[in-house]
Parts: sequence; structure tokens; C-alpha cells
Amino acid sequence: MNNKIVMCSDLHINFIRQKDDWEKRDEQYIKHFCSKIIAENPLCIVITGDTSEYPTLDLDLKLIQKYTNNIPIYFILGNHDFYHGSIAKTKQKARDITLLSNNKIVWLEENGIIKLTDKSCLIGADGFYDVYAGLAEYSTLNMSDFHLIEDFRFKHHLNRISLCRQLAQQSADIIERMVEEAVKTYETVYIATHVSPFVESALGPDGRQSNSTWIPFFSNLTLGDKLIELAEKNRELTLYVLAGHSHFPIKTQILENLHVNIGKAEYTELHYQTIEIE
Repeated sequence: MNNKIVMCSDLHINFIRQKDDWEKRDEQYIKHFCSKIIAENPLCIVITGDTSEYPTLDLDLKLIQKYTNNIPIYFILGNHDFYHGSIAKTKQKARDITLLSNNKIVWLEENGIIKLTDKSCLIGADGFYDVYAGLAEYSTLNMSDFHLIEDFRFKHHLNRISLCRQLAQQSADIIERMVEEAVKTYETVYIATHVSPFVESALGPDGRQSNSTWIPFFSNLTLGDKLIELAEKNRELTLYVLAGHSHFPIKTQILENLHVNIGKAEYTELHYQTIEIE
């Protein structure tokens, strides 16, 4: 088996529908997509959020597993994964998926450090945009998240921002604990999260820097600040962030030992990329 992983971001399987029957998944297309992943012969598949939506998250993850010959799947949750549910219910479903799959489909946030090679490992935390960049307090942007995720519905804008920041801080705390443990054993840590930790890698779908209206909802600066702190503290350690959310692929080097890789995504199309493991 090659020392590489396959990264998928923002698959949005709920949009992969049969043209003649919108109620059904296009399994032939999904099967063909998965056959290309199998041909890569990866160590594992890492999904950096927005696999689907709450009601069908488990079914869609199992569909990927079905057509990838049980290659280990590691995933974290993105904002769309909470749609039509709550944050707590979705996280519980992620726990159940891990348990019922006998750890063949693993939610990274609560399952510790995953060994990839003798020198490298994988960790992850769901993450969320923290609304610190740009001018979100004054923005009139009406995010779908605020209506389709139960925790945000019918809340004042500032209360929504407060919750975003709580979720962002949780991701930073989880990553900090895991990195501090991983540095004892590994030289390279791959970190799966959903939202870019830096504005430099939070581009819009058109490939340009997100403007002041959008950038608050495309970045998690709370996590970014923590990653810079960890990278500077542990200069012998290399950190690779794997994320998505913005759908535009970009690779960014923040520090000599801190890199960010944002995955490509499109609604109704499936994409992946291979990453050689150090």
C-alpha cells in the first residue's frame, strides 16, 4: 500500500441525485467515483466535512464505504452536516456511525490520534467559522446555517455569532490537546477540520479573496492563532491542515512548518485529491 491518503471535502452527497428520480442517489456515479479512489490504493480516506446533511449522514457515509472496499474512512463534521438537525444530535450520530461501523468509519473529533506511518499521524476537529475576520457584527448576510441548524434558528444575530465562536474555540482546544500528545511520537501531524484557519486560504468559489461580508463565515481565526502558536512552540513538528468549506482548492504555507490544503468541491460533482504522506 502506498504512503498516501485520499482527501475529500464538501462531497454534499445529498445533491448526487439520479436525473430521472431526484429522490434517489446516483449510485452509479458514486460507484465510479469510488473506483477511482480504490485505484489510488490509499492508506485511508479523509473527509473534511459537509459529507451530507443530518438526516442522511450515516447512509451517505455507508454508501462511500460500500463502494471503496472498506478502505478506512475518517471524517469530521461541516456546517452542512448539521442541517435539519442540531449540533448535539449530529455529533451523537457521528458517535453512533463510528460504533456501528466497528471503527471502519471513524469520527476524528472524539477518536484520538490515528497512526498513518511511523513518523506521521492524523487528527481532527469539526471546527466552525468564528466570525472574527471582516465585519460580521454589521453584516446583513443571512446564512442558511442560521435557519437550517436548530441551534441558530430564531436567535439574535449576536447570539449566533457567540455560538459560532464557542464552536471555533472548541475546535482549537481539541486540536491543541491532540497536537501536544502527538508531538511526543510523531514528526508530522495531518489535521482535518472544516473551515480554513487562515484568511490566506479562505478563497471564494471564484478563486479570489473573500470580501469583508463573506470572510467572517469562511475562516476560523481562533484555530489559526492556536496552530501558529503550536507550530512556533514545536519547530521540529510539521503541521498540515486539511480543510474545505470554501470549495476553492488552494495550498498555502503559513510558516515553514505549517501548511494548509483546501479541497476542491462542487455541488452535484465529486472530487478528491491524493496527498503523499511524509
